[in-house]
Amino acid sequence: MGETSKAEQDKLFHSTGIQYSELLRLPYFDPVLMISPDSMHALYLGLVHDLVSVVWGMDANKGDLDGADQLPVVADLDELQQVHHYLNSGNYDDLGAMPMEYLYRLCFECGLQWPLKNRTKGRKEILHILIQSVHSRGFYYTAIRN
Repeated sequence: MGETSKAEQDKLFHSTGIQYSELLRLPYFDPVLMISPDSMHALYLGLVHDLVSVVWGMDANKGDLDGADQLPVVADLDELQQVHHYLNSGNYDDLGAMPMEYLYRLCFECGLQWPLKNRTKGRKEILHILIQSVHSRGFYYTAIRN
């Protein structure tokens, strides 16, 4: 890389995306192996966000279940245990009275991604899906994790 004129440096930049540096003239210098990225600067400039959302295609706001694989957070693990008890014992009236985040948590634990993806569905519909899932499996058991 003997490019030293401004025109040749600009041509190099436009053809490869590499900004010219005198270091590139060293025969042993490899910019991929010998330059460490500045992660804090990359965060500040939004490069990490672009990498994750554009290059890797990970965006929780898209309707492709990317956000549905995260464990829904619940406020009280004792209440979650009670929700498990209601589902296991068939006490669907009390189960239906629980806050929606607990029902979404049960959907997640049962592997039911559709209610997580489409959170506009009503309480009765989600309960119906949960009950059908439990009846098709014959039982429901999960270890509580948060």
